[in-house]
Amino acid sequence: MISPRTKLRILLAPLLGPPLVPLPVPQLVPQLVPLLVPLLVHLLVPLLVPLLVLLLIPLLVPLLGPLLVPLQVLLDQQSELQQG
Repeated sequence: MISPRTKLRILLAPLLGPPLVPLPVPQLVPQLVPLLVPLLVHLLVPLLVPLLVLLLIPLLVPLLGPLLVPLQVLLDQQSELQQG
């Protein structure tokens, strides 16, 4: 007697194609790592850099604020000297 699961496999076999031969994972990983690492870096860096910049701006503004005030004063003085 054939089980219903086996009957289903026999019926679906032409649609599913040949059975996949599983590759051993230890052999597959060393082959894929050199391919996947540059791909992941290439895809993730353009996404992460703007995100990091957006996250760092609110942190850097309070730190750089006291440094920017004297710079603005110097620029104002220089522009006054050039005008008058």
